[in-house]
Parts: sequence; C-alpha cells; structure tokens
Amino acid sequence: MRVYRVESSGFCWGVAEAIDKALEISKRNQGPVYSYGPLVHNRQVMSELESQQIFGVDPSSEGIAGSATGTIVVRAHGVRPEVIAELEEREKQTGARFHDLTCPLVKMVHNVIAGNAKRGIDNVIVGDADHAEVLGLVGYGLPGRTHVVANPEQAAALPPLERVCVVSQTTQDYANFRATADVVRKQAQLYREVNTICRPTKERQEETELMARRVRTMVVVGGRHSANTVRLVELLHGWGCRPLHVETESELRAEDFAGLEEVGLTAGASTPLWMIERVEERLASFGARERLTLSSIARSAGAALVNTNLWVAAGAAGLAAAASTLQQIPLRWEFLAAPALFVMSMHTLNRFVDRSRLDFTDRVATLLYKRHPVPLLAVGAAAGLASVGIAALLGLLPFALALLGLACGCIYGMRVLPEAITYRFGIRRLKDFPASRDLSTAVGWAMMTAVLPFLTLKTLPGTVNLLTFLAVFFLVFLRTMALGVRDVAGDKIVGVETVFKALGPRSTARLATLMILALGGSLATLAFAFHAPGALALSALVPYVALYTLVFFRAGPPRGFLGELVTDGQNLVAGGIVAALQRGIF
Repeated sequence: MRVYRVESSGFCWGVAEAIDKALEISKRNQGPVYSYGPLVHNRQVMSELESQQIFGVDPSSEGIAGSATGTIVVRAHGVRPEVIAELEEREKQTGARFHDLTCPLVKMVHNVIAGNAKRGIDNVIVGDADHAEVLGLVGYGLPGRTHVVANPEQAAALPPLERVCVVSQTTQDYANFRATADVVRKQAQLYREVNTICRPTKERQEETELMARRVRTMVVVGGRHSANTVRLVELLHGWGCRPLHVETESELRAEDFAGLEEVGLTAGASTPLWMIERVEERLASFGARERLTLSSIARSAGAALVNTNLWVAAGAAGLAAAASTLQQIPLRWEFLAAPALFVMSMHTLNRFVDRSRLDFTDRVATLLYKRHPVPLLAVGAAAGLASVGIAALLGLLPFALALLGLACGCIYGMRVLPEAITYRFGIRRLKDFPASRDLSTAVGWAMMTAVLPFLTLKTLPGTVNLLTFLAVFFLVFLRTMALGVRDVAGDKIVGVETVFKALGPRSTARLATLMILALGGSLATLAFAFHAPGALALSALVPYVALYTLVFFRAGPPRGFLGELVTDGQNLVAGGIVAALQRGIF
C-alpha cells in the first residue's frame, strides 16, 4: 500500500523550542522540573520527558504547591497574567525558579488582547473555550468584555459590540476563523481583525485538505487530548475523507485498510516526526508479504544490518584497515576484530541503556531493543569483553587501551561526576557535556582503529601517525555529526550532547565545512608529503563525506536506518579501497 505523508507534519517550532529549553533547564537543575500542565499533549513524548526529570503538574494552585520548591516551566500554550504573578511570588518566597516557555506567537496574541483592553476595546477570541491556550488568552482581556466563540453560530449570539477586535487561537481552522470573524464584523460598529493562526498550522491544514481530495482514507497521528489533532480529524470528516485517529503504530489494523491501494498520513503539532515515521512504516508494511519485491528484501536486510550493529561494526573494521595501511603497519586480524567488536559493543550497550526511549523510528529496532533487551545486553557485553580479550593478544598497551575505552563507554551515561561539578555547571554525567557524544565517539573510534595497531610497534608516534589519527577522527566526527542532524530533524528528544544541538545549524554547518577541508588536507599531506600507501586512493572519501553532509544539511537526512547505511558506508568504502590495494588493483 502506498503512503502519502503531509510534508509539514511534526512538531511545530513553538513546541520544539519549549521542549529544547525544558531539557536545558532540566540538565542544569539537580532536582526535577515541573511543567504547568503537560508540556505537550502527547503521552509518548511526555513519557520520554519524564525519564529526563520533566513532569507535568495540574495547572492549579494545588498542582503548583505539590511541586514543592521544584522549578516550574510555563508551557508553549501560555497562561493568564495572574499565574505569572503567582509564580513570581512563589520564587520570591521559596527561591524556586520558574521559566516562561510560552510560544512567541502566543505571546504576540497576549499583547494584542492586552493592548485592546487598555484602549477599552472588546476582544473576541475564535477558539475552544476550554483549551489551555484560550484560557490564558482570556486573562489578558477586560473581564466581561472578552468573549470566546467556537463557530459562527456562537458568534451570532454575542451581544451588540461597539468596538471589537477579533483574534484566533493559534491552532484554529482558518475557514472557521474566517466565517466566524465575518459574523462578528456585521455586528460591530468599529471592527478590527488580527489573524493569529500560526503559519505551520495553516500549512498543515492546507496540505491535509489537498491530500484528502486524492485519497479515500487518512491516518491522523496524535494524542487524543491534542486539540489541533482532533480538529484535523473533524476537518477530514467535513472534506469527505475517512479519518483514522491513532496515537501509535500499534493501533493500526490491517483490516481497516483492506482493498486500499493508497492512504494519506498527517499529524498534529504535538506529534514528533519519529512517531509519524513509525506509523508510516507500519502502513507501508500492510500487504508487503503478498508483494515480496527486491526492494522490500533489500530494505529488510539493511534494517537488520543496521539495527543489529553489524553494519557499523563492519565499518569500524574497514576504517581500522585503512588506518593500519596509512601507517604502513602490516594488517593483522586482531587490528580489525578488536575495533569492530568494541564499536558493536558500545552501540549495543548505549541502545540498551536508552531502550526506554520511544524514539526508535524503525520497527525492527523497537522489536529488538524494547521487547528483547536481555539478549541484546548479553551480546553487547560479550562483544566488549571479546574486544578487550583480542587486544590483550597484542600486548599490554593495546589491552590497557581497549579496557579503558570499554570502561569510559560504560560510564558515559552514568552519574559519576562529583557533586561540586554538578552543582556549579549542572552536569551530572559525561553525556551532559556539550557535544560529548560526537567528540567521544570520534575519539573512541580513532583510538581503537589508529592508535591500537600503532601501540604494537613500541615506538614513539610521528607525523604520519598523528595525521592518520586526525583523518580517522574527522571521518567519524563528521559521520556522527550528520546522524545528530538526522535525530534533530526527526523531532527526537536530543540534548546538547550532539554538536548540532550545542552549536545550532549554522555553526555546525561551518564546523562541518572546516572538518571536510581538514580531512582533505590530512589525506593530501599523507599522500604527497609522506607518500603513505593508499592515502591518495582514500582521498575519494572526501567527496563522499562532503556529498552526504550537504544532503543532510540542505535536503534533509534520509529516514530511519538509511542514515546509518549512508554515513557508515564511508568506512566500508575505506575498507574496500584497502582490499583493492592489497590485490594490486590500485
């Protein structure tokens, strides 16, 4: 079955920014962070946020009191001005901080309503009276002169208005806003209108309507308590398209799509892209067994290789072969096996630690790491121990290096830092350091692929060894940086352990450009200044890396496991070049 997805699906930028800021606040705090009401109307995302010590509290005085002296954040929906005053007073009395994460567009609506109130102008808000955003908007208007209407019928029941301004809930349906505002216009003597529907909402509704005209059924992904998601369902009914509202892919049933050759897919503003992609993959799988194709077989094989970490392990072996060749160290099987098993172990164990997170976009990964975690833990531990054991065959120094790498990898996500560092910098784990994931991955790979074979020589390192280390470091850093772009683009809950989140898109793009140039410079120096074997042939990796980096940043990263297939493919290419050199092809 063919699946057509609305391209504007995913978190709106206001929700994404609120989540990012809440994560930063949580990292700095020693205690939990409480959101004034759920930070986002999505149970799966809230479950992940709770694992990051971010909890939603009842938006009432009792809820605030229940948070004791914990930090409070105001969610993107915004609140009434008296709530802000209450939180400020709480901060003065208890020292408990609060942060206002209200969406900037919602704040703009606050200002419009408050400005009208100061000038004695009535406000009419087109929206749902019980929605969190609307409850906050009402607080900025004049009591008794701020009206909430959901549709033209309610607008017709308004009393005569002398001077009035019509605004909208930011996630309102534009057609309904237009019709309702026209009714108010006819009843007012002096009329003003401010269309405050946010652009992403309008684009999502327009794209969904276009999609509804071409398919008979559309799946809507989002929380059942999400107003904008429920509104999409209502709109689809009005457009004559059958909607199926689900929160996760597990709610999909094949019989609901019997006889369909195509289906549309859309989602609310509180639904992350990774959840949408999981639903999309599940939909695409319906009927796949009956129509087994070369493409589906290749896709299944690719998913298996990536999600079992065999692909990344093979890449580590290829990179190790390239590093040994550049340093003119005769290849040994231990030089390939130890890094491959080490990398496989680290990736498997880290996924095991993060198995409670629901951001696996691939159903195979979900099956492996959420339903069968114990066998994966055993495989990861066995691979790590085997890596250390193989390194021991090479000597004491390689053994010590592998053991140190395994220990550092295991404690990366654990709270091992002194309380003084945690108190002063808000950093509890090695993982909390900015860009730590990208840096630690690049250093770990470079140590195991380039330094480990060199340690068997028992000589001091030279320029060739340093340049080889740097070339490997740049390759792995660029690979991990690109995957960080993929994670953020997929609305995953990612902290500043990635360069992309620590520096931002522009600075990360500049850094990637500099590293690609440095990679090319390292290999060129090895080739022309030191005549390192294979350096010139391995320079073919530079355009490969530059191309996928450009695609990830400009066109958008590939979905699911395809990101790893592309980025780790560079290391397999390196291994292939070395194999060709060994056979005298180059």
